[in-house]
Amino acid sequence: MTLLQRIIWENKLKYRLIRHLLFWIIVLIYFTSYGLYYNILRHQFIAFTLYLPLYIVVTYTLLYFILPKVLLKKQYFLSLVLFIGLLTLYTFVMRIYYRNIFPSIFGESEFGTIRGSLPFMLSVIVESDKFIIVNFPVLFIKAIKYWYLVEINNKELERKNMENKMAMLNAQLHPHFLFNTLNNLYTLALDDSKKTPEIIMKLSEVMRYIIDDYSELNVELGKEIEIIASYIEIEKLRYDDDLKITYTIDIPDEENSKKILIPPLLIFTFVENAFKHGASKSLDNAWINIEVVMKDAFLKIFIENSVDEDYKIKNRKGLGLVNVQKRLELYYPNRHRYSANKLHNRFKVFLEIKI
Repeated sequence: MTLLQRIIWENKLKYRLIRHLLFWIIVLIYFTSYGLYYNILRHQFIAFTLYLPLYIVVTYTLLYFILPKVLLKKQYFLSLVLFIGLLTLYTFVMRIYYRNIFPSIFGESEFGTIRGSLPFMLSVIVESDKFIIVNFPVLFIKAIKYWYLVEINNKELERKNMENKMAMLNAQLHPHFLFNTLNNLYTLALDDSKKTPEIIMKLSEVMRYIIDDYSELNVELGKEIEIIASYIEIEKLRYDDDLKITYTIDIPDEENSKKILIPPLLIFTFVENAFKHGASKSLDNAWINIEVVMKDAFLKIFIENSVDEDYKIKNRKGLGLVNVQKRLELYYPNRHRYSANKLHNRFKVFLEIKI
């Protein structure tokens, strides 16, 4: 943020003081410059310096009382009454300046005589020009800044609400994954499998990912791919040659996988479901094809697995996939395409995300 931006927007005391001081210096120069035309520059500077405190009192009454406490609370009639009252008070004090103070300083000039002899209500009209010139821009800028900050605050609240929703959805997936994995370990333990220790070691890698990175709203795509590879190794140990797995990664630049951020376990959930509802439910010749492609700012995930002919698609609408669809809507609104279809003995999942 540049110094000028800080002076305009920052609410730190030093920037506010600089901002206000600059404003009143500009106002003083502006009204003093009238004296150049009438060749009374010194008189104009002294005069405006004398009633500058009045302008300050009036302006700050508008800025810090009438505007925030009355006008912005939509009390329009009361705002109008207070505004007229303040203008009247301003003009009354100005008449004291012109009738009593200025003549004693500058003498009975023609300008002072005319102003001093004006009727009271006409003086209100004549003096209102300076009142409006000073205060209208100030009120306009203050109102714009107020509505801008309100908009920023609303967006921040929306962002925090979305983060809370995402965190809740992430928290739901955590126990969902553990539940499925413990079921797998339980099955192996019942069979007294010698692979159980190795699977537990691989599982620890997955659990480390969950513990270290899962609390984050986003993770590197590369980490997600690594954890999927570990999970596939677990399933290979479990199924041996009973399952054919094809896993393809096509990301042109390896560095891209570190730059691209995605919700944790986004792709993993689809892979896990392919094993849970595909390989474990297929009677024989089970297979799974997984492909992750990055091309032209689009991340594409293709997952296809064998299923039994009688397996119903409604069985695939468990917590995991329902949850991940909600996350997609939150993370990538109008920036993703998702489809899941069963055709005879195979189930296809396609996800495309515009990064």
